[in-house]
Amino acid sequence: MCDSTITPVVIETMAMISDNMLTILTSILGAILGAILGAAITSYYSIYSQRRSLRIAAGVALRIAFMEEVYLLMRNQTLDPCNFLESAFKRHSLAVGEFAIHLSGATAKKFEKAWVNYYGITKESLGAKKNDIELPVGWEEYPFWEKYAKMGSLEEKKERRELALKNIKAILEFSKK
Repeated sequence: MCDSTITPVVIETMAMISDNMLTILTSILGAILGAILGAAITSYYSIYSQRRSLRIAAGVALRIAFMEEVYLLMRNQTLDPCNFLESAFKRHSLAVGEFAIHLSGATAKKFEKAWVNYYGITKESLGAKKNDIELPVGWEEYPFWEKYAKMGSLEEKKERRELALKNIKAILEFSKK
């Protein structure tokens, strides 16, 4: 008889221990999953934030690289945009290259198109892998100097300055996003 009275108590005790163990295990499992999820979210946000900061910094550098040219093109009515912009090309090219690495997909292609439209590079000079660039309607493949050089009246020079400003602003627009 002794054995029959102990058995329900033992079973009940084991059930209580089992319920407590299950509660403890689910609590531990929840804490572990919460920590993993929290770490993943924090890591993602940290990487996103760092990439965004780098892109913003590259955008600022891009704007600074073009700042002098934009200012002088807007203010100086007799300025010859061809020689002036050509002398700044290396600085522009470096800033564009630094900014471009922070772009991807369709945005990168649009940015490259804006750069091509500004500088007037031929498809051949870009290489075979870049032949998928869509160039603007009416765009001719000619060197930089032919695009902005115009001998003649102040009105013709003004048109070239306005073209240069339009093309530069198209590039700088990407740094605002």
